[in-house]
Amino acid sequence: RSGQISDMDSLLLRLMTPVAKFYTAKSAVATVSEGLECFGGQGYIEDTGLPGLLRDVQVLPIWEGTSSVMSLDVVRAIHKTKGEAMTAFHSRVKNILKLASKSSALDKTSSIIS
Repeated sequence: RSGQISDMDSLLLRLMTPVAKFYTAKSAVATVSEGLECFGGQGYIEDTGLPGLLRDVQVLPIWEGTSSVMSLDVVRAIHKTKGEAMTAFHSRVKNILKLASKSSALDKTSSIIS
């Protein structure tokens, strides 16, 4: 099955790619900032490389597209697939919740969500 993707996975990929790009771009800023704070005052010294890294990740949300552009891309994906992408997403979530309900640790939570 190498090199093949199911229709459902293709729809999910189209729908979730802008979501993943947005999430990783935003969380990279928080993660690097937290890492810089872990070093205290030393983290702000250019020799560590962290200040440069922080400057680089701060432009990721702009390079990858602003939040409004990513939102529009999700809407486009739903519209172009005539809602099939959302149906595929709903189906995937239902399958995950069904699997979670079989776990004693997740049973209560999955029943609340579904």
